[in-house]
Amino acid sequence: MSNRVLWRALLILLAAAAAGCTEPGGRSGPDAPTGGDASPVDVPDSTVEAGSDAANDADLADATTVDAPIDAPIDAPMDATIDASASGQFRTVGALAQPRLQHAAALLPDGRVLVVGGIVRDLTDPEATWRPTAHAEVFDPTTELFSAVAPMALPRSRPRATALADGRVLVTGAATVTTGFVATTEIFDPATNTFVAGPDNLAVHRVHTATRLADGRVLVAGESVEVFVPASGNFQPLPPLNLLSPSHEAARLANGRVLASGGPHQGSSGGGTRDDAEELDPATGVFAVTGSMATPRASHQLTALAGGGALATGGYLGLGGAIEIFATAEVYDPTTRAFTPASMMTTSRTSHAAALLVDGRVLVTGGSSDGMGTAPDNMFATVATAELFDPSTRTFSPTGTMATPRAGHTTTRLQGGRVLVVGGAAVLGGPVASPSAEVYQP
Repeated sequence: MSNRVLWRALLILLAAAAAGCTEPGGRSGPDAPTGGDASPVDVPDSTVEAGSDAANDADLADATTVDAPIDAPIDAPMDATIDASASGQFRTVGALAQPRLQHAAALLPDGRVLVVGGIVRDLTDPEATWRPTAHAEVFDPTTELFSAVAPMALPRSRPRATALADGRVLVTGAATVTTGFVATTEIFDPATNTFVAGPDNLAVHRVHTATRLADGRVLVAGESVEVFVPASGNFQPLPPLNLLSPSHEAARLANGRVLASGGPHQGSSGGGTRDDAEELDPATGVFAVTGSMATPRASHQLTALAGGGALATGGYLGLGGAIEIFATAEVYDPTTRAFTPASMMTTSRTSHAAALLVDGRVLVTGGSSDGMGTAPDNMFATVATAELFDPSTRTFSPTGTMATPRAGHTTTRLQGGRVLVVGGAAVLGGPVASPSAEVYQP
């Protein structure tokens, strides 16, 4: 099988999981986008939710991309010595103990980064089955090395890792058992480097977003909408979303409200994609429909900006089974509750990652791309390129290129301002889970 077909198969698998349609045992449900060409698409057998999630909060609540929290110090001098000549460049650091993609990452109080779960595949055997993992490890920013910690109790293919106010990390998302999925959660204690059982979710969240609110509660929006209350140690129900499916994207805005947008149409057999957006008022726990995006998007990035708004980048549009990947971007204004277009990115991207930098710019990395094509054709490949969004000019500009093409990876802003890039899918004789990691120096 050619690398192009293998990579197309992986992206379609990610898109299908983003729609919440992958079933235990690897069967694709009726909502799964399919290949747009005449040749059969060999989707890897999987028991996972391998969608390209990208809920990207300026809070530590994001599992796919973790930025420093709005309400916490971000400039503690805990990074390794910074080389000023490396500004705008990526540098390879120690490899992961477990290659992975669609995992979760969270910044710990001591400056380390917890990396948990995701899907894995044998690097030496690209034809091997994808599987979820319970493996966990931490990155030490001083040594720039990863080390394994005690694993989770159950494997999780699309987890969310949300840093709590007390320094622990709440891990949510359907855990895989032989009979399907269960609604358990786990909590990581950085003092002991171990996980303990957390309270069960009120629903099995195969795809969801998890966002830490300003008061320390954690909003979980997926098959149901609920909130984790640390004081009581349990989840409480909230009213459902009005329009959006579980595979929307979400970000906590500077005003404390949570913006959610996009995702596949619930129950769509043709891969239809939403342009809708909603805002949660944390005081009432109710989502209200707000202005729509100019472009329907799924597997996009939604990044809270330091100035109060949010940036939506890339994503895909499903049309009759074909996929169009976008280079467009737009900015949400919480005052007008409306999106307005920003400049185009330098390339189209989906399953990419984005991180808010200390200076307010946004670093956008990797993803699957069809270049600057405008027609759905399912001809795409992973990219190593990166670019910077400047909110003052609303424009994108290229920056250094990663050493490894990646999609479904995470980016985590470290204390001190550097950005850690971890894992993802790379094409090395076929799509595989990458073991590599890099650090970006702004």
